Amino acid sequence: GRPDWIAYALDTLGFVTFCLGEYEASEAYYRESLTLFEQSGDQYGVAMAQGGVALTLWAMTDGRGDEAVAYFEQSLSICRAIGHQGQVAGRLAGLARIANDVGDYARAHELSVEGLTIAREVGSPVYLAHILCCLGETAYATGDLASARRYLFEALHLTSESGLLANLAMVLYHYATLLAHESRNTTTQAESRRTQAVALLALVRDQAATWRVYQARSIQRIDHIKAQWPQTNAPPAPLAATDEGLQDAVRAILAEGAHRHSDASRSYRLSS
Repeated sequence: GRPDWIAYALDTLGFVTFCLGEYEASEAYYRESLTLFEQSGDQYGVAMAQGGVALTLWAMTDGRGDEAVAYFEQSLSICRAIGHQGQVAGRLAGLARIANDVGDYARAHELSVEGLTIAREVGSPVYLAHILCCLGETAYATGDLASARRYLFEALHLTSESGLLANLAMVLYHYATLLAHESRNTTTQAESRRTQAVALLALVRDQAATWRVYQARSIQRIDHIKAQWPQTNAPPAPLAATDEGLQDAVRAILAEGAHRHSDASRSYRLSS
């Protein structure tokens, strides 16, 4: 007999089913919770449910992006009004994802820069990781590969420290996509980068903690890479799709990045 508790339980069910890719069920749970929150006048709950509906609509493939934007913007407006800065950052990340999806990179960058400032201020590793991925995606999509690598390395450090597996998988998806973009701009390491990209995408695809939307996108990305470069294959001994496998993959990438940075610094000192 507690509609407020029912509403929050429905909101949780909405997120769980979203993660599992059961988008029709997720939308239904979120919409039912939204109705209850509206009836009780719980503005925070309304904003959460609106954001949940938007998240689910974004993940669907039936062209409901405009509707998702409308729900994210409604949720963002309430979060600003009640002063919940963490959720403001989360809604900005949601809007930036959609802007990236439709190629509106200027808008995605604008939203992400605001979200980055807020996420840093509130110290939220979850929303900071999402925002950094949005910035990384905008950067690699527009050819600024150096900035993309910088954003995604920060996200890798952050998610490795927090140990949040869903975030780890999301960042690895974007890092793998960056590798595919980088392979177009190099001749000496092109094949190895594509091979590493496919291996990481396969890891993300097979990891149970990965949001289903990123599992589906990993499959599409692998198919895209192999269509462009048919000779590309994952290594004979692919990374284990386990919690430790994700952590191991991130540690290996960070170690490789530190080695490259050390080599670059050494070369600079010698040339100076």
